[in-house]
Amino acid sequence: MSDNHGRKGDKRRPGEGYEENHEKLFGAKKIERGSFVYDKESRKLVPKAEFYANKHAEEEAKRGPTIQSDIEPFVSPITQKLITSRSQLRKHNAEHGVTDTRDYSSAHFEKAHHQREAERLGQTPQAKKERIDLIQEVMRHYETRR
Repeated sequence: MSDNHGRKGDKRRPGEGYEENHEKLFGAKKIERGSFVYDKESRKLVPKAEFYANKHAEEEAKRGPTIQSDIEPFVSPITQKLITSRSQLRKHNAEHGVTDTRDYSSAHFEKAHHQREAERLGQTPQAKKERIDLIQEVMRHYETRR
């Protein structure tokens, strides 16, 4: 008697002819693994990284190079010194550990607003866990008083 005691799959093993039958059914080509995206232009599945790399390159080619104008001079609220160029601004930000709000999208501010609101209302995962822990602690306290 086998060690598997007749359990399901104890005698199921690829035997002779497995490889040939596999090739007859599926072909000799090895299966390509990975993440794929359907390309509407070529009407084929293409590797995701390749698809987005090509798409990004096409968009860059359409836009062409961009040139940023210099910034309007302003007085730093931190040092009260006049900042007149982007290089001064980068140096100032690095020295004082600050960032420019223009570096963030509106989606970033929307997300931050929702996060602050969730924290204020106690709806974060951490706040929920703390409430559950407190309830369990109170239940244990009253169970021991019986």
